[in-house]
Amino acid sequence: IEKNYSYKILTDSIHRRVSTKSNPGFLERLSETAGGTLIGIGMFFLSIYILFTNEGRALQTQLSLDEGLSQVVSLDSYFGLDPQNDNRLVHLSAKLHTAQPLHDPNYRVVVQAVKLKREVEMYQWVEYSESRDYQENGETKTETTYTYNTEWKSELVNSRNFAEEIGHQNPSAMAVESVTVVAPEVRAGPFILSKGLINNINNFQTLSLRDFNAINLDPFLTIHDDYFYHTQYPRKPEVGDVRVRFSYAGLSGEQSWLGTPQTVSKNLFIRGNHIFFT
Repeated sequence: IEKNYSYKILTDSIHRRVSTKSNPGFLERLSETAGGTLIGIGMFFLSIYILFTNEGRALQTQLSLDEGLSQVVSLDSYFGLDPQNDNRLVHLSAKLHTAQPLHDPNYRVVVQAVKLKREVEMYQWVEYSESRDYQENGETKTETTYTYNTEWKSELVNSRNFAEEIGHQNPSAMAVESVTVVAPEVRAGPFILSKGLINNINNFQTLSLRDFNAINLDPFLTIHDDYFYHTQYPRKPEVGDVRVRFSYAGLSGEQSWLGTPQTVSKNLFIRGNHIFFT
């Protein structure tokens, strides 16, 4: 048995749904309890086995790390490529460097960094649900209340899955996609960073648009609170409006207006003119 009714309060839409199911019998409840007990016992013994196994592995890992650290070669600030350091563990401290800045031509953004991230959000309807169970006429009934709000979301919200789609339709696609651009080659001193090292440069900072030159921007774009809004009314967005924010990681320009280049200070493995994680 299912009942549906809905009504609207101010700007938030509320929809309620009631479903009914029969209460389980004695044998069914007994079966569920026995099954849960057996699973609990099995999980207990499994956790003991995993605990002792992990302790043994942790000890072996620590011994290997201690042995490796005792052989670390520290490079001074004016180091160069030394064949004697090939295939050895070294401690490196050097500033990041990239040959060319990263840019997004659609928004006239240019940053000298290892990574430039474009994050896109769209103003959409979002569904929330809250359920409660209650007894009535010997049956268990579940009442689910659905509420709908408009929010900025970075992922598409499929309104077709809403309990009440009418009046809460979202667009099926975003006008702009999120993307992260990565410099093709990153150096620290004379060494080229491996892909693994580059993947771990994720200390993203929001790009401030306070002093951004908006003269050459497209007329449909508006800057507000470090966002590019695809609307002339950022304080009164409508469903389907898009906003874009940029962030960067791993500053690498010698004279960047954003600050000094990031310094790599790690124990790394050298192979030729490439450096890797240990």
